Amino acid sequence: MGQEILKVKEQEAADEGFDLIRDAVLPSFVPAFLGIALLSAAAALLFAACLMMTRPGERARIPFDPQGEGTEYSYVYAQFLTDCYAFSDGQGARRQKFYFVMDPESQMYVVRLSDEKFEELKDLYEYTFAEGGEAPSPVRLSGIPSPLPEELLSLSIRGYNELMGETVLTEENAAEYIGTRYLDCTRTPSSGKPFWLFYGALIAALLGGVLLFLWGKRYFTASARLRALPAGPSWDPVYARAAKDDALFFPRSAVVMTEEEVIGGADRTPVILPYREITSLSRRVTGKKKYDRKEEILLYAGEEEHLLLSLPVSRNNQPEIDDLYQELQERTGAEPSLPE
Repeated sequence: MGQEILKVKEQEAADEGFDLIRDAVLPSFVPAFLGIALLSAAAALLFAACLMMTRPGERARIPFDPQGEGTEYSYVYAQFLTDCYAFSDGQGARRQKFYFVMDPESQMYVVRLSDEKFEELKDLYEYTFAEGGEAPSPVRLSGIPSPLPEELLSLSIRGYNELMGETVLTEENAAEYIGTRYLDCTRTPSSGKPFWLFYGALIAALLGGVLLFLWGKRYFTASARLRALPAGPSWDPVYARAAKDDALFFPRSAVVMTEEEVIGGADRTPVILPYREITSLSRRVTGKKKYDRKEEILLYAGEEEHLLLSLPVSRNNQPEIDDLYQELQERTGAEPSLPE
């Protein structure tokens, strides 16, 4: 009965030691959760962008005031439409085109229209220059109010006078007739937002994908190391010693030092070496490029070479590598040697 209890306790200690080794070897799940969160955010941003592009546009609720200061989405009812009297440099959608529209109360406004919108208003345009005929219904135009730049104001004065065939507008009275602002009908409250949402979704997806890829690579390599660890009753004492309070853990390098052996390994082949079998040890730095440089600790048991750890060269990793190497020298009594 006593022997069975002792075996159970030894098995529990071995299981606890193996769990500690597993926790030291496996990478943290935080990067994985962060990667999943970023991919979820990318999906949400993509959905929002698609929804914004497909849903009906917001309806303007404020009448356009050409002499006001507001920039809220506004509307005006157009009864008459002139030719384009001013345009900017550029091609296609980048070319800004400006028109005069007049509402049913004969108030004149400056508006910016896209080519597509102008085509939709062809009935108004033809009626404006026709002699007689039935008046089409006024068309509601919506857009974002914007200040009239000085150059556009000068062109508006000239265009208005040419339209009337006489000098009506001057710099002194222009604000009274056409105001100090124009209605940009190419813009809406959501203009540009789908693009930034797509851009944000792309960035989040890339970051999330890279995080998950790097974490997955580390995780499956660590899992392979754990699966390769020897098992069986003869190895239980080794794992039980790893659970003792005097065992040393080096979390960055995933190395455990018990009272009798060192447990680690930088690749898929684990290293479990008793100190008495280690005849020499060495350090080396691999990689020529800065981002590819790694510092390694090699253990030698006779003619056999074992790679105990391989960590990127960095200020954060250096103290642990120095402490581990010094501890190995003290416990093994082995002399450092130059790697071949």
